[in-house]
Amino acid sequence: MSLTPLLSKELRELLSEKTILIGVVLMPLVIFPLIGFTMAPVTMREGDIGARAAVLVVDQDGGKYAALFVEALRKTGLNPQPIQLQNDNLLQLIKNSEASAAVIIPQGFSTQLEQKNKPTVKLFLKLASSSVAEFERIGAIRDRIYTAVSLMGEALASEEDIAVSFYKSPINLSGEVVYRDQTIPETDAGQLFQQFFASTLLIPIALIIVVTTSGTIAATSIGLEKEAKTLEMLLTYPIARSTILASKLLGSTVVALLGTASLMTGLIFYFSRVTAFAGMSISFSLSPLSLVLLAVVLFFALVTTLGLGVLAGVLAGDVRGSQQLASLIQVPLILLPLLLFLSGGIQSLQQPLATIILIIPFTHVMLATQAILESSYLNILLHIGVMVVWTVAVIGLAAFMFRGERLLTLRVRLGRRRQAV
Repeated sequence: MSLTPLLSKELRELLSEKTILIGVVLMPLVIFPLIGFTMAPVTMREGDIGARAAVLVVDQDGGKYAALFVEALRKTGLNPQPIQLQNDNLLQLIKNSEASAAVIIPQGFSTQLEQKNKPTVKLFLKLASSSVAEFERIGAIRDRIYTAVSLMGEALASEEDIAVSFYKSPINLSGEVVYRDQTIPETDAGQLFQQFFASTLLIPIALIIVVTTSGTIAATSIGLEKEAKTLEMLLTYPIARSTILASKLLGSTVVALLGTASLMTGLIFYFSRVTAFAGMSISFSLSPLSLVLLAVVLFFALVTTLGLGVLAGVLAGDVRGSQQLASLIQVPLILLPLLLFLSGGIQSLQQPLATIILIIPFTHVMLATQAILESSYLNILLHIGVMVVWTVAVIGLAAFMFRGERLLTLRVRLGRRRQAV
């Protein structure tokens, strides 16, 4: 027999398997356009960050070159807002205003430039939250301010006897990042981002790994019972179905508690080993209260996922079907919020799309984790509340599925039908 008929037979069998068709062929056609559609508003907004960014300007010089520097800031697309700083605390002004940054033009700024000396301008960048989008935002604003310095150099280049080095950078910027009423040198911002990545991103990823695995295990457990016909046998005993459901949900809850304890133990050890970077006054460490709240978030995430796993096991007819259906339920609910969290954050989306994303329960796992690290306790309670609603809804749906004969008769088949021999 030649290769062509065998190849044709193999392709027919593979493509008739719905799990392969969905997972390998159709899923990329759905997931990547959806990701692109989701990330397009983020990319579009990142391009005009500076056009909306207000910058507080404290002009202590009042000379012509100070006015020229303010105009250079405006040319880069920033919105400089002159203010008078007397007895006020600049950090407090930055915190209470909508401005994203502040610059202090010192007295003698124009005189130093006239003498071909480099004056030092103080720069403050406000980090409003610990998100990837926020780090990108302050990075874009910083770049625009440095562009304004280059524009100053071009303006000074028209004068005589200007050295090349002076033309390229006529002003020294002494930058600091403002976060949580504290400041760190701009040179440490890169280390701050590394610590942010180690704490703020790895925790949600670890949560998702544990949650996904637990949901698949729950689905596998139900699938084993249905495949071995032990569930049907159990239903013949004089036991209320509500009792059977309660036992499965309580069993899932125990597994959720064990998973919560395991992950929290690992995270406590992790944070005990990861200390703040040398010379930095800001760290993304967790307090005892934050650890308790994180445990609550993880618990409800696990219970919700285990409930979805139980539903997948009920709907499927065997172990393989349970695992496949659990994956198809979990992947869309987990992948999209995770990718959004890693790229830009929900605040960068338009309102209709953001509302859709907020319906997904695992979005609130990500947002609650970020709120915990930022000590935003009101937001934490709101996200936990949404997760509680989802948990109750999943348990209610499971109770509905356990009524009547649908527990035994309802099937969702993902695999191809096998012909009887």
